[in-house]
Amino acid sequence: MSSREEEVLRLIALGRSYKEIAAELNIGVKTVESYRYRACDKLELKNRSAIIRYAGQRGWLNNS
Repeated sequence: MSSREEEVLRLIALGRSYKEIAAELNIGVKTVESYRYRACDKLELKNRSAIIRYAGQRGWLNNS
């Protein structure tokens, strides 16, 4: 997984919308969706709940 895909997943897990993520990273909403899709495909994550569980296992939610 690329660092950008990881960053997008982390922000999704923190509850940010695609629009908020796009604004924060200076990319388009469609690009955010693409990063999410590719990361979820690589990690076999099916939904936002799975992303949040993954983020918790990685410790991403403890540093926010």
